[in-house]
Amino acid sequence: MPQVTLEELIEQVYDRVENNRVFYPRDEVVDVINEGICVFNLFIGFLQNTVDLPGLTVAGRVIYDVPAPIIIPIRIQYEGRMLEPWAMANIGYTIPDWMQKTSAMEGYPPQHWVPIGISKFGLHPADSEGGRVVSITGIIEPTPLVDDDDVIQFPIEVGNSFSDYCAHVLQLDEGGMTFKTSEAIYDSFLSDVSAQSYLATLRQPYKNSVIRNPK
Repeated sequence: MPQVTLEELIEQVYDRVENNRVFYPRDEVVDVINEGICVFNLFIGFLQNTVDLPGLTVAGRVIYDVPAPIIIPIRIQYEGRMLEPWAMANIGYTIPDWMQKTSAMEGYPPQHWVPIGISKFGLHPADSEGGRVVSITGIIEPTPLVDDDDVIQFPIEVGNSFSDYCAHVLQLDEGGMTFKTSEAIYDSFLSDVSAQSYLATLRQPYKNSVIRNPK
């Protein structure tokens, strides 16, 4: 993923608002850029990291906290093996007592992770022994850009949409045709980021098959 500096992003946004540096001072533009990075990151998830669960698994424990700096978990691995996500409503419907299941009872290690909001997750079945490595991959919170030479990895394919979004936010307090034009820009932004959203690729299908003992 290419890197861009804050200075480059500032120039892109000014280019979108006819280089009006009097009406839109630098500090305001920087604030909007940092806000835009947070918004785009939540839509697209371009800033990600993988961290291990602190303290390893606890024998018989089902629910765990998502560790910092992850703010939205996307994938979870147990001892290096990818677990399949299973929505809480679906697993609760299929296996009402899933929170009582352990690897000793089922005869196999955890196979699924169950998102509980964005701050917690469950393992199914729970690890009976404990001391196992669980790795969480997810979206992390961006570090705010302050100086012109501050760098961030940024997906080049959303460059135009990003400057459009920033221009729209800058023009929110204006009226007339300027605001009307910014509305169209915002609609274009929503269309672009929705098409590229990581959420469109996530699948948590309803499980109606028998869970098999894994090899």
